[in-house]
Order: sequence, then C-alpha cells, then structure tokens
Amino acid sequence: MEKRNITLAITMYNRKELLEVCLNWLREISEVNRIILVDNGSDDGTADILPTMGYDYIVFDEGKQGYGTVWNAIVDNFQLDEIVVFMDMRYIPGKNCLAKLSEAVSVNGNGVAGPKSNGFRGVQYLSLDKVEDMLALEEQLIREKTECVYEKVVGIDAGMWAISREMLEKNGKFNEKLIEPQNVLVDYELKMIKEGNHAIVCDDAITFDLYFGAGNSGAAETNNQNDREILKDNWNMNYFNRIPNSNLTDLIVEDIKAEFHVLEVGCDLGATLLEIQGRYPNSKVHGLEINGAAVNIAKYLVDVKEGNIEEENVPFEEKFDYIIFGDVLEHLRDPQKIIWFCKRNLLKEHGHIIASIPNVMHISVMQQLLNGRFEYQDMGLLDRTHIHFFTYYEILLMFQEEGYTMEEIGSTTMNLTEEQEKLEMKLLEISQNVEKYMYDTYQYVVKARS
Repeated sequence: MEKRNITLAITMYNRKELLEVCLNWLREISEVNRIILVDNGSDDGTADILPTMGYDYIVFDEGKQGYGTVWNAIVDNFQLDEIVVFMDMRYIPGKNCLAKLSEAVSVNGNGVAGPKSNGFRGVQYLSLDKVEDMLALEEQLIREKTECVYEKVVGIDAGMWAISREMLEKNGKFNEKLIEPQNVLVDYELKMIKEGNHAIVCDDAITFDLYFGAGNSGAAETNNQNDREILKDNWNMNYFNRIPNSNLTDLIVEDIKAEFHVLEVGCDLGATLLEIQGRYPNSKVHGLEINGAAVNIAKYLVDVKEGNIEEENVPFEEKFDYIIFGDVLEHLRDPQKIIWFCKRNLLKEHGHIIASIPNVMHISVMQQLLNGRFEYQDMGLLDRTHIHFFTYYEILLMFQEEGYTMEEIGSTTMNLTEEQEKLEMKLLEISQNVEKYMYDTYQYVVKARS
C-alpha cells in the first residue's frame, strides 16, 4: 500500500474530556502528517486549551458556525496534504483506517470515502461494543488478507470522511448557508456526483464512536429543518435519501451469484438500488423516478429513467423479478390499480412486489385523532403529500383482491411514551379483531408474489 501524507481536520463542540483521548490515540498512527484542531464555538473551555496542544488550530469564538463555514475555513487557511480526512472528535480510527481511506480516494472516480462504525447507519454500520472489538476485527482482516471492497453509495456519514486535495479544489467551496455537517456533505456530494465522481464505503476501514447513542440535540433538529429548505431550493427535490432501506433489501433472498431484474418505483437518488447491486453483483437494477431533478443525479449512479407509473409511463423493455415501492403507494391516486398494472405488465411470472407502507393506525396518529387533531407534516406518517392511508387489513385486502399471495408482512416500530402505552391498552379493550402490534407498527413491510 503506497503511503500518502494525510491532514486530519478534527472538529469539536464541547466534550473537552474526549480531546486528549482522541489525540493520544492518533499519535500511534503514522500516516497522519498534520492535525488541525477546530473548535466550533464551545462553551466548556475547549478553546482555552487548544493553544497548549502543539497543533494548528482554529477557534470560532463568536459562537457555533455552520459546517460549510467551518470546513471552508480549514481549506482556506492551511496548506493541506494530498489526502484530507474530516472527522468529529468523538471518533477514533482503527490503526489501518486512515491508510485505507487514503487508498480509496486515490482510486480514479472516487470522490469521497467513508469507513464503517458503530456510530453510523445503513451500509456504514458495524456492530462494535468497545475499542478492543475494532482492534480485533482489524487483526482478523489482516490475517485473512481480505481484499478491500469499495461499495458505491449515494452519500457517506459526515462523522469521518476522506477526500483528496485535488477533489477539494475541483469541487469548490462548501455551501455556507447550510448548518449541520451531514447536510453540508450531502450538498457537496451531489455536486460531485454530477461531475462523474462518487462516494464509497471502504469495508475494511473502521472507526469507533466514543459517544455512541448521544443523538441529536433540539438545536440540531431545528437546523436540519432550516437546511432541508435550503437543499430543496438548491436541488428541486423533497427527499435526499443517502441510506438504503434495508427493510426492503432484506426481503430479496437470492443466491449471491443470481441474475435477476429489479425495478424501484420512486427510487429518489438510487441508494436502495445501489445496496441491491452491491449485495448481488449480477443483478440488474433499474429506477423509475417522477422528479427529473433527482433523475439527473441518480443516472450517474444506476440506470434511472424519468416516468410516472400512474400514467403507465415505464420506459423499460424488460420484465422484473422484483418491483419495489419504498413509501410510494400512499402517494398514488389509485394504488390498487398500480398493483394490478404491475402484475399484468411489468412482473415476471411469480415475480414479487416489495413495499414499505406507513400505518395510519399507529398509536401516535390515534392519539392525535382522540384529541381532535390530524396534523400534516413535511415527512412521516402524516406527510402532507400522502393521498391514501393504510392499515394492516387494508394492505392485505389490496394485494389479495389483485391475486397476489402475501409471503411476508413485517413491521417497523419506534419507542412509545408511557402515555401512548397506556392509551394502547385502553384502545385494545374496546377494539375488535385488533392486536397490539397494529398500534405499535409505524410501517408495514410486505413481500407479495404475483
């Protein structure tokens, strides 16, 4: 593996106690040529100790800044090495992590690369309980001499990511209107994809999240809403899904070498299709998307075409083994007609529809109704663009009436409040032909055979 010098830009906001832990760990990693410490408006005294650490540093003493501003300050104020790794102080990389990421972004066409971690989601998630687990896994990978697998994705987690200096210069400035790091990176990656580069996950690069489970603050959630409006205006899209829906992809059970065709209706940027292609290299994945702006990005990643299935506008010649509707059927004027159309025109014999469908009977909705409310939102169960609403029985009826056999129907749930748990018990006392899971279920995930 060719050694490349790395600049490590470490951002921090409070949690002063983690800084020495992180730096002590990094002193053992030889690839790090330069460390830049960036305090983003901490109020716990972090800024006061940075001058004593012996590293280059930036302090935003006027308060917390958006990460577009923070990352631009790093690029503008320092001479960076060939490879730059941006990371939050809460992460500590495995002994080989930075070298693996450096190698990954040096491959032609790779724009940014991310590791796997206990603190990430989707294809970047790795189950690790303690630092020793990370070290043991790295040793195992070295013993097995496993060839590194680069998995193409729509976008990577902003907690730790690598990019070449050349790509930074090519892709230009980060958007300083955006606040949260993940949103800044999403915006940057979309620009990069349109230039023919892409994001990848490096399977044998591993990092450990020291602060796993901390979650977002209320301020972060507010910023996400503000950022979302900016992203919508910039890209003319309502959703920016970088994480594949594993609840759907897990329902595809094939031999790893199998050849089959998949169509995802409403594929957005193609994250779920990329996940299927990664699991099954011989699969042929295709996307149908009504939003031309999303198509103009996703087409650089997978075979995506613009079309409206409600107008029976599906510009593909082949028939499909699987058709995926990930949170789509509830947006259609006549979802049952579309199920009928798929069976007769798009699915192969004994092909499958796989779908995730919000449950309007979820206890949070029932709670609203009992208080005289039914408040639409931009996202979630009461997304204002939902036209149809489903319960368990309505889903079964829709597929059965069109001649499908329901092979699996699972559910996703979320934590309930004590008040919601008590309400469920009261509702079950007066309900008929209803079980507790029908109130617990946030979404149903179904697999139906034609």
